[in-house]
Amino acid sequence: MSLNIPRKGRSSLAQMIWRQANRIGLAFRKMTAPGASASDLDERLRKSQQKKRQLQHRIKQLLEG
Repeated sequence: MSLNIPRKGRSSLAQMIWRQANRIGLAFRKMTAPGASASDLDERLRKSQQKKRQLQHRIKQLLEG
């Protein structure tokens, strides 16, 4: 099955593992962004991780402040 997230421009191959009432569990196989190469995704991930570290540092400063 393919799970599409239009707002994020992402699509992922997934397999349903379990179903319970109105909930399901999925195992994801691969995330892709239309028109993006693996190196583009790697760069976006690096930038996201850097931004996360900056935000964590700023939160720490504010809490100690």
